Amino acid sequence: MARTVLITGCSQDGIGESLAISFQRANCEVIATARDACKMKRLAESGIRTLEIDISSDDSVNAAVQKLAEENISIDVLVNNAGIINNGPLVETSLDTAQKVINTNVIGSFRLTKALVPSMIKSKEGLVMNVSSVVGEVPLPFGGFYAISKSALNTLSTVLRTELEPFNIKVMVLEPGAVKSNIANNHLPYTASEASPYHPIKDLIANRLQLSQIHSTAPGREAFADDVVRYALKRSPPKLLITGGKAWLFKILTKLPSSLVQWLFSYRFGLKKLKNIVSTQRKTN
Repeated sequence: MARTVLITGCSQDGIGESLAISFQRANCEVIATARDACKMKRLAESGIRTLEIDISSDDSVNAAVQKLAEENISIDVLVNNAGIINNGPLVETSLDTAQKVINTNVIGSFRLTKALVPSMIKSKEGLVMNVSSVVGEVPLPFGGFYAISKSALNTLSTVLRTELEPFNIKVMVLEPGAVKSNIANNHLPYTASEASPYHPIKDLIANRLQLSQIHSTAPGREAFADDVVRYALKRSPPKLLITGGKAWLFKILTKLPSSLVQWLFSYRFGLKKLKNIVSTQRKTN
């Protein structure tokens, strides 16, 4: 029997859209979701069912789950892919931005999982795939709350996996490396003011959003999604899947001393440059 897969964050040109297509090619019944159905027009035209869900809203999630129940649709695989990113120094991140990132990337995924798991328990099996990020384990400068949210999602997944194991429900964490997608378009804005102490490296901060898109080794979304689906549909899917461009590099970074990683990131993201600028200013003042 074909498995029914529900995927969040399926807007055009994103990872979610490609996962929906790959699951469909693997003979699954796919329900692609996003906050705006207009952004899933291409999926709808390809024959994939689309459904509006705002995972930050109790009412939206409850209405969608109720609709599925009325149609006697049971979800076998839930892919929590929806998320937003932020850019900029932690100390210049507004509380509103911090709350939006956490509410979407952590609470939103939990909200939908909480709503769908009871039907999985009733079905006596299921898979929850939480799309995290390598930065959840190796946080990069200037994306603090995104990294914090993904680290929290990893912890949520670990606890959930243990608690759902008695019911034959598996929990898989996907940590994409560099993948060519629209992720940089789905970010909360940040602009360094001239008064900001980070203004001298504002261009380096802005360019950080494109980091996952500029690597020549970054796979296309289609190849990435096919690889993920192949693992997800195994009888025993992995607890953690790290895949995508430069994934091997992040695996190495997790083994290095934290002081060395900090030095490397300080150099790569302009913080060494900023330190020299600050040092020079102090000497001249």
